[in-house]
Amino acid sequence: MKKLLSLVLVAVISISVFCIPAFAYTGHINEGETPEFHTATSNNAFGDLLNWSGVVLGNVENIIDVEGTLAVGGSFNSNRGFSANAGAYGQNNASTEDVALLINGNANISGYGNVYGQTVVGNADGNTYHLSNVTPSATTNGQYTVADSSAYFAAAGNTANAAKAAIEALPVNGECEAAYGTYTFKGNPDADTLVYNVDDSTISSYLFDFTIAEGQTIIVNLTTSDKITLKYGANKINGSMDPNYLRSFNRNIIFNVVNSPEVEMISTELYGILLAPNTKLTGSNANVCGTSIVNSLVGLNGFELHVGYNDSFVPEIIPSTPEDPTVAPAEDPTEAPAEDPTEAPAEDPTEPPAQDPTDPASETCSIRIDVPLKMAVAFADGSVYYGGEMKEVVYGQEYPFQMCSVNWDNGIYDENGNGLRGTVVYRMIVVHEKEFNERALAAMQDPDRYTVKGIDIIDNEAKLIIVNGDAKDTHLETDVNNFFMAYRFHFASEDYNKKTGIPNVINTPIESLSVNLPLGSTIACNAYIGDEKVDSDNVFITHNAGKGIYYNVELTSVNDYTWAH
Repeated sequence: MKKLLSLVLVAVISISVFCIPAFAYTGHINEGETPEFHTATSNNAFGDLLNWSGVVLGNVENIIDVEGTLAVGGSFNSNRGFSANAGAYGQNNASTEDVALLINGNANISGYGNVYGQTVVGNADGNTYHLSNVTPSATTNGQYTVADSSAYFAAAGNTANAAKAAIEALPVNGECEAAYGTYTFKGNPDADTLVYNVDDSTISSYLFDFTIAEGQTIIVNLTTSDKITLKYGANKINGSMDPNYLRSFNRNIIFNVVNSPEVEMISTELYGILLAPNTKLTGSNANVCGTSIVNSLVGLNGFELHVGYNDSFVPEIIPSTPEDPTVAPAEDPTEAPAEDPTEAPAEDPTEPPAQDPTDPASETCSIRIDVPLKMAVAFADGSVYYGGEMKEVVYGQEYPFQMCSVNWDNGIYDENGNGLRGTVVYRMIVVHEKEFNERALAAMQDPDRYTVKGIDIIDNEAKLIIVNGDAKDTHLETDVNNFFMAYRFHFASEDYNKKTGIPNVINTPIESLSVNLPLGSTIACNAYIGDEKVDSDNVFITHNAGKGIYYNVELTSVNDYTWAH
């Protein structure tokens, strides 16, 4: 049986269980009742905080989708619609009378969406609350109960800050190595709790790479006092980048914001608990999967709060003395002797050897970058390729990149409002043919994970592309459906005079739109009848049943999205 989570300096304090779908407040609140917050106890440092997908102590602006439940200590304003408590990917909606949306102030919410559960507001007057359902459902949509929850949020704030202080008193006992945009978190696999400090204020085109043992808790203290910007990021846990696998660790990782006044998330995602009760969170095309505890929350374009899987697991944190992560723990004399450190460990066939790119003897070559129509490839070094250009690379060096859709008005992707960048971070490495052939032979033993062609190996799980630098006409080939998907947008009745727009990409809405979009990303899309906007949705770009053949490899090639109009 897995361990209970605890947060203490001397004793063990455990946190509560979070279920899917999440019901924030056990039971229904009647008019005039006062909801009760269960504060920290000797074995529960977070009280009721982790029963929510989001606890915002102040105001919320323009958040349009919360897969679980939301508690707002101020007012909630959104004229772009709102959905809550529909479960992961909207597939586990809960028709319930229990509280799904708790607001201490006013609710000014209109547009498209569903709230699966009870809505409670603090003020009887000054509310606008009307959502248009996609399909009929047993919700209290458009209706709300008035109840004073000011004491609930005062207790929630005190509990969050007490938990934060307890976390910050724990000693750092792990090591974070940052190189080429990859943050590798290392530590003793036998430790119950591993604590890291990350001092950077801008973390861009990054990969957070964690190794997490069963029952282990990871604490990442974000220590800068400046504004923190997380953009174009991805996550890997125990070698996997599968989103469903990552969701199962939403209680193992705590991102603790120590002093920063604001966290900005752009085209990225975090898995775990975001503990930032004194910090403003702003997000664009991003999400937090777990629980976000923040001071205020602003969604700029497609920001969401997600729920995780396996929430019956509550990990354990036991304080310990600081340890040097480079020193091996003392050996147990009853255990078998350690392996010879001169022997090479078993290799992942796609993982490249370490190489110093500053070494003047490093070999280089030029490869062509092939890109799908009306897309671009943006590398972590700031370079952007539209297809056909050559890139100088060093053999054995990793080059992180992301797929982008360009602005159709000018054919450009940049960070100034032209186009959009996908959230999946890929890594390219160029190797010699001998090494490529060896890795290809190993990769072909696992066809479910690897796509092997004559010039490259695609690790579809680790998002690593190995290119044969010695092949004739060698190039990075992103114009295959491992990297993008063609989406066609239609309407339920007919397409005539009905259009789809995508901010920064399709600024002039188009009938029967067909557009290439970055695979694995969530894209904000809008529907129009004539020139009037009638709907919006955050569309997750994925494969579908359409089939194509590429060099005898069967790939999905197109997906269709239908607006309910």
